[in-house]
Amino acid sequence: MATRRTINKLALIVLQVLWIYTPAYSGGLQVIESTVQISGSSDRRFQPNASISVSFKATDYSYASPEFKYVFFAIVPRDEVLERVTSQQVTKWQLFHILMRSPHKAANQLAYKLRFSAPSDFGQFKLVYHQVPWFGMRRLENSDKLGQLARNSEDAYKFIREHLERFYWGWSEIVNFEVSSEGQGTDPFTIYLKANGKNPAFADVKGGLRQSPLKISWSVGSESKLRPDKVLYRYKLWPEENDWSAWTSDRSIRYHFLQKGFHNFSVMGMYKRGDHTIESQPATFDFALDDHMVVKPSSEVIFKGPQTKQFTVDGEDVPPSIAFDTVYAHSKALIVGVWQFSDNRFARFPKEKIEKDIETVGNALKLNNFEVTTLFRDRLSRDEIATALEMLVNAASKDDRLFIYFSSHGFRDKTMPSEAYIATSDCEMDHPSVKCLRLTDIEHQARRALEKQSRQVLIAADSCFSGLGIITKSSGPVNLARLASAQGLFMMTAGMADQLAEIDPTLNMSTFTHYLAKGLRGEASVYDKSGVITLSELLLYVQYNVARTTNSRQIPMLGRVKGDGEMLFRPMH
Repeated sequence: MATRRTINKLALIVLQVLWIYTPAYSGGLQVIESTVQISGSSDRRFQPNASISVSFKATDYSYASPEFKYVFFAIVPRDEVLERVTSQQVTKWQLFHILMRSPHKAANQLAYKLRFSAPSDFGQFKLVYHQVPWFGMRRLENSDKLGQLARNSEDAYKFIREHLERFYWGWSEIVNFEVSSEGQGTDPFTIYLKANGKNPAFADVKGGLRQSPLKISWSVGSESKLRPDKVLYRYKLWPEENDWSAWTSDRSIRYHFLQKGFHNFSVMGMYKRGDHTIESQPATFDFALDDHMVVKPSSEVIFKGPQTKQFTVDGEDVPPSIAFDTVYAHSKALIVGVWQFSDNRFARFPKEKIEKDIETVGNALKLNNFEVTTLFRDRLSRDEIATALEMLVNAASKDDRLFIYFSSHGFRDKTMPSEAYIATSDCEMDHPSVKCLRLTDIEHQARRALEKQSRQVLIAADSCFSGLGIITKSSGPVNLARLASAQGLFMMTAGMADQLAEIDPTLNMSTFTHYLAKGLRGEASVYDKSGVITLSELLLYVQYNVARTTNSRQIPMLGRVKGDGEMLFRPMH
């Protein structure tokens, strides 16, 4: 019995020794195919020895181990069979490795970027990788830096040959390409991103009320021989934008409002050399917000740097106090307040609060030299409001600006969610198309005004809707002459679709209208002291202050319906 216990103890000691001194050779790498991008040629054709850049994301795991960890890559003929690779095959390949971990450091690399030279011979090739990392007790030659692709030496191959023969099934393709005389011989055309001035991996992008906008910038890699000033870019932010922007020389964009959830930013470059056009692969940045991001208004939010807002006439800057008087022929406003409803499903508003909304916004518009027409009484039917809208548009003329304001309930059609309505006194929720005011009807009247060469129309609804072309960004310095001269139709709403437009009991009026009026009276002019307020400035002021006051329960939105022109304001004090 004693002998058996002694044997068991010895066996346990041996197992403990083996556990302590046996290295962990367990690990794996899997390239995510949808993330693979190859730069340097839009058609994946390269001249012999041209530089190639391949980037991708991968899932990677390994058990804790103090050894060196390597991942292997190779350039092989495109028709090379990878099911059962022999050592004789591997000796004919261009074999590379990446040091992923040393005894005291780890690369922690989820995104890979490999740079290598195309083969010197013409032909079809593919870049492959080995899914099983190699763990060793020594450093291989040419592997001084973590995460850097290095060419395998003959001496290094002696140590890894057994590993590659053992896991002969582990090779898998990443991407294929062609080497020919017609291929591109330029350096890889790679775009690099920064978020708030940092590598995106280290950028602290958060939601909530923020002091500074999210700034995403980009540039051509320093390894490229292309002239950076000749490169054009286009970008998009999903899900806010489904389509690419126009090609531009801009190298940054600022976002002052983003909804909570997942976002994907992409940017790509285009370079023209003679008759040939080279496009880079998109550079991407994925991030998620746990809350809506709303930025405090400042000059940094809208523009790249401090500049004086002014008009340009015949190439000369004109102070806005002189030029502003010539911008609009007439300024007309229609203000509508509805507080009482036949349909009991629409809550009745306190009459005195709606009356205060109407009076406050009306006085702010009069301060901006608007002729104000007010519709406010115990009952206002759809026909009465529609008639007032038509009269406003019929009286409009060339270069006028029109401001239309509603204080009422807003709602979506139950059977056709794409249709939105403003509740009138005779509106019935179950039959909205009969006696309710459709947003599309209001938009139709605004478009009629633009057809009559009116300059700009702004519709402000103290209600919440979705489906607007939300304005979230700005890319460059303001050009007031361009904003003022171009036609534009915009709609500002009190909040998002799933939010309620609140009445502040301390103000005894709508929170949205309170800050809209304060902004129109001059507080929205955050850019400089010229007194001219752009529509973007007004939005940022109202959006941030309403979100701050309501703890983000209500966030006003601005949608672009047509045109690039923005209504300008200059309150007279």
